[in-house]
Amino acid sequence: MPQISVDYSEGLIFDRRGFARALHALTAKVIGGPIADCKTRFRRTDETFISDGAEMHAMVFVEFWILSGRTTAIKAQLSESTLALLQESVTSPQGSQLHLAVSVCDLDSDVYRRVRVST
Repeated sequence: MPQISVDYSEGLIFDRRGFARALHALTAKVIGGPIADCKTRFRRTDETFISDGAEMHAMVFVEFWILSGRTTAIKAQLSESTLALLQESVTSPQGSQLHLAVSVCDLDSDVYRRVRVST
């Protein structure tokens, strides 16, 4: 926990590893907990249809799944801070329109389980 997914359009200038490093530090600071618990998965979308479908549009959508119990204010702070980090970390091609969004969802702490396996 947290589980983080980042969906992004092709053609963006996006240092994903640098973004994840900064995002994990930001997440640990805002919601508490160790950076070691943060996990981010990046998924490049082969096709994105935004607005009228014009190719000038691109997007990045970040989705957090965190253990339930955080206040709405904490989740809003995480969303706003993540949007600011995205604006610093992603560049779209000249003449394009970049759409950025963040969602913070609750994992049910009564049923969520995890384990680390070392070999």
